[in-house]
Amino acid sequence: MPTGHRGPDASRVRAVTETVAPESASRTALEQEVGQQIAALHNAAKHAITRMSHRVHPELQPVGFGLLRVVLGQDAGTRAADLCAQLGIDKGAISRQVTQLKELGLVETAPDPADGRASLITATPAARAAVDAARADIRLDYARVFEGWDERELADFARLLERFVEASLSVDLAR
Repeated sequence: MPTGHRGPDASRVRAVTETVAPESASRTALEQEVGQQIAALHNAAKHAITRMSHRVHPELQPVGFGLLRVVLGQDAGTRAADLCAQLGIDKGAISRQVTQLKELGLVETAPDPADGRASLITATPAARAAVDAARADIRLDYARVFEGWDERELADFARLLERFVEASLSVDLAR
């Protein structure tokens, strides 16, 4: 944790580590605390995604924003079937999201030259500009979050977070 910076539950973590004698009980308590902090991080991330969605367009929902991010990564456009596969969302939901994104002026569709039965979905210039502006705002938000952290703390956090994400992907945490 950064020097001089304490999260909302820092005193609870300290109390747990100072009062629980057996190492296994201490580890269990720390793992529970980490789990609680991950739940809090999950809620904060959901809130941040909603805010970013609304920065792009006030009526844009987080699911539509996720779809838009995938479309933005495909300069030549993408087909609805490909979005279904990438996002794990059914065709009906993709269709509804694409319709909303079109109504908001964030995507366009055109016939797929390789398959006349399909359409290519591309982001509009307005969508690209709005997402770029929202990403710039988010970078400023992160700069404020990490303001009191030195480079070593930030590097340690990034390394440990990456390690956690990799390990959690190999374990069924919902068991």
